[in-house]
Amino acid sequence: MATEAELLEAICAAPELDEPRLAYARWLDERSDPRGEFIRASCAPGGEARAHELLTVYGDRWTTGLIGVEQSHPPRFARGFIAEVYMMGTFDELMLDFADIIAANRPVPVALILGAERILLRSDQCVYAWQSCKDNAITIAATSDGRELATARPTSEYVEMLGFVGDTLRYRVGADVRELAFST
Repeated sequence: MATEAELLEAICAAPELDEPRLAYARWLDERSDPRGEFIRASCAPGGEARAHELLTVYGDRWTTGLIGVEQSHPPRFARGFIAEVYMMGTFDELMLDFADIIAANRPVPVALILGAERILLRSDQCVYAWQSCKDNAITIAATSDGRELATARPTSEYVEMLGFVGDTLRYRVGADVRELAFST
């Protein structure tokens, strides 16, 4: 039987897949944790109503890791995990005040909305991806000095940053999952 850490790492390694999430849901079920049902309902077609019911009851418990983060409204969950935290403030405030709290919310790296921009921290906080609200272009940069490491060209299609897997950002453009590799 896999450990919780191994199950969470499997989710991080394949952020676009449901199978690792469902394996973690089974592990939670065995421990009578209602989050297992929430993950299953969130991943199942037609499960939105049940997922919403569970989030209404347990949502405060599932977001305790975000205590101290000044949010403009509650976080958005997707497929059983926090997907976006709607923050107030500037990028510098995020990095100085909240980066540790945000990065601790693994397994899925959290996309941060600052105004209308999206920022995604890698769990080691050494790298971040920034998505422009103007043209959906993605830039990956080093946290220490802002040095640009890679870019994905602008697109008019919907773009969703899925997560970092090592030195690669996985993101979805329309129905296609793409990767943007970089070197630190």
